[in-house]
Amino acid sequence: MLISHRYRFIFFRTEKTGSTSVSQALRELCGNTVQSLNAGNPEPTDAMCGKGGTLRRYWPTMFGLWYHASARQVKAVLGEERFASYFKFSIERNPWDRQLSLYSHRKKKHGSRDLTNFDRDIRSPLWRALHHSRLSNWNIYSINGTPCIDYMIKYEQLNEGFDEVLRRISAEGKATLTHRNSSERKDGGEYRARYSEESRALVAKWHKREIEAFGYEF
Repeated sequence: MLISHRYRFIFFRTEKTGSTSVSQALRELCGNTVQSLNAGNPEPTDAMCGKGGTLRRYWPTMFGLWYHASARQVKAVLGEERFASYFKFSIERNPWDRQLSLYSHRKKKHGSRDLTNFDRDIRSPLWRALHHSRLSNWNIYSINGTPCIDYMIKYEQLNEGFDEVLRRISAEGKATLTHRNSSERKDGGEYRARYSEESRALVAKWHKREIEAFGYEF
């Protein structure tokens, strides 16, 4: 999450979507004025970002905003008037590709890059419970089930989407997107071959809202 008063924007930082790259570019755009947003002091500087920590994640009005803070939490801390008037944007990714990326990340944490058992594991309730593998970003950029953003960058067109954001905040040419935290999957990003009909349908059920809202297809 990053807020700029100078450029009047709110960036909701989603997971497994290239948000680290965008966040870094926006921080560079804002110069050295970026500070952590602390509770009770929503404008100590031009730009503010969320931080890690369990307390921030669950009690933002007391301890400040988490880096994946939800729209509801940002609104509560920033105030309704400013929240409504600022340009709000986020990033979303094809849910089938995102699930495989998350699986790859989980495997890498345990010292493996083998994706052979992806289809089996994603269909296993036990494996999903143990590895927190059902990822949805919907509530980060939505309030009461409705997206509250002005623009959604699609991960599949990350550079073009970022350029559009710069145009909308009147900062064209003032920031450069450098890809960070890129996937190291051996399949080069091709996700379709990893799915069976059953696992494909499972992800479609989990992420029905994102698929319908942003026109994603398998």
